[in-house]
Amino acid sequence: MNLFFLLLFSLIFISVASIWLYRSVSRKKHFFQLNKAVEGKLDWVADKVKPGDTGQTTTRLAPVGKALINSHEFEVTSISDLIERGAAIEVVEVSKNKITVKLN
Repeated sequence: MNLFFLLLFSLIFISVASIWLYRSVSRKKHFFQLNKAVEGKLDWVADKVKPGDTGQTTTRLAPVGKALINSHEFEVTSISDLIERGAAIEVVEVSKNKITVKLN
């Protein structure tokens, strides 16, 4: 009989504690939100790469991949569908952080 009351008391206590915790957290809407500002910085490529620069792909471009241009590796986008790894490429357009290339 004592075991029954112990289990019943435990069940009631856990239920009440769960409801109290849920209500206290739901009132604080910012509890799970980020409280700090993100202070990231985007690395602009416009000052490192210019249209007409040449390079070589380090991965397959299908149409996005990586290429070595001016001794720096960048993520580039191809204007054609597929360019194989190790192919010579030429920069067609640079806009802020996007480099568009074509097969040279």
